[in-house]
Amino acid sequence: MTGRFLALAVATLVWSLSLWFGFLAFGTSRAIALAIMAIGLAFSLYAIAGFSGADDIGTTGFRATLIGLGVIALLFVSFWGSGIDTFVVAAPIVGGGFGGAYALTPADQPSRLLTRCAVVVVAAGIASWVYWVDPTVYGLIAPLVTFGPLAIADRIHDRAREILAETPSD
Repeated sequence: MTGRFLALAVATLVWSLSLWFGFLAFGTSRAIALAIMAIGLAFSLYAIAGFSGADDIGTTGFRATLIGLGVIALLFVSFWGSGIDTFVVAAPIVGGGFGGAYALTPADQPSRLLTRCAVVVVAAGIASWVYWVDPTVYGLIAPLVTFGPLAIADRIHDRAREILAETPSD
């Protein structure tokens, strides 16, 4: 359990720095800003895989990075096709969260992965609402709410399994 929280804390630190520097770099070059964010996401997902005790850190980190960047690309394409800004606003949180859901151990239970992804989508929805209220606050909190929901999702999943495992009293 401690490894998971350390992994999420280190990943949040790496992701926060890269996302904030990426937001600042948008003023000069979009390509550089996106590269900073993508590299920061990769490092943060490798940190999750490494600190949470993945069996094969390289493979897990690589797959998690592909998942995270793929989800972000999918949300960008959805934005370009629909013109709905919320897809772009939610992209860093959903992409990082989905990649983190795969990188964080244990990731062998489909119900655990589904719970993690659902909680990340809820967190992205809340952060998107914050963006429409105040974009500056969103920029400050977006990296902080990307990986934290994974710990909450694990607690929800574990508690649900405990409740389902209980035998009914007569």
